[in-house]
Amino acid sequence: MFVLKSFFCYWLSLSLIKEMTLLSLISKKIKKILEILLLIYFLGIIFYIKLSHFYIIALLIPFSSILLLLFFLKNQAEKNLFSQLCSLILPLESSMKSGLSFINAWQKSLKEVKSKKFKDKLQVFTQIFQYQKEFHYPEDKQVELFIKDLILIYNSTNPLKRLQCLKRKIKVELAFRVKSQRALLQVRVQSGILCFFYTGLLIWTITVHGQKYLSLIFISLSLFIVGLIWILKTGNQMKWSV
Repeated sequence: MFVLKSFFCYWLSLSLIKEMTLLSLISKKIKKILEILLLIYFLGIIFYIKLSHFYIIALLIPFSSILLLLFFLKNQAEKNLFSQLCSLILPLESSMKSGLSFINAWQKSLKEVKSKKFKDKLQVFTQIFQYQKEFHYPEDKQVELFIKDLILIYNSTNPLKRLQCLKRKIKVELAFRVKSQRALLQVRVQSGILCFFYTGLLIWTITVHGQKYLSLIFISLSLFIVGLIWILKTGNQMKWSV
């Protein structure tokens, strides 16, 4: 039964790695490295770890870690897409000042994008400007709002003026983001220190007392997780003046 559970968790972890590759979040070389490390880890569990009440944790660690990595890489990819969109404002403005229409200026700006992955994503928006009236991008609200602003610019009678307004708006938003990230960093560092000390105390308690106080450990861990989530959520909801 233990071996079957191990193979099931191994298969789940491999599926997540494949998903990251299909989404172009990792290269094929990184995919192979992760698969090899995963195989070594599970072989080590099967042959060297004795059965205990905590073996299921060892089985779930790779899956949980890869799942967190997947969410992190997706989030970073969307942030990079938004940054790439913001970087197109200046070449767009320059091309439109030289007499090009918005759509021609947009296509000219896309030719200067070096990353093929980003260029393919941005190229999709060209058809949206021309044919689609409504646009929804659930992966990232910022990207959705940005493209909606560009659609309004495309349909505007004075696109250059509206583009310059968008440039000022993005400048203010980026300044706010830098300031808020600095404040959030302090909250996350403090939370990380708390997690470090709590994890150490938890390991010491389990090592010394074993399963004697499992119910109390579970209650303590639950309260700690709830408190940590509350702290991080409160930090994200804080507002700062620009």
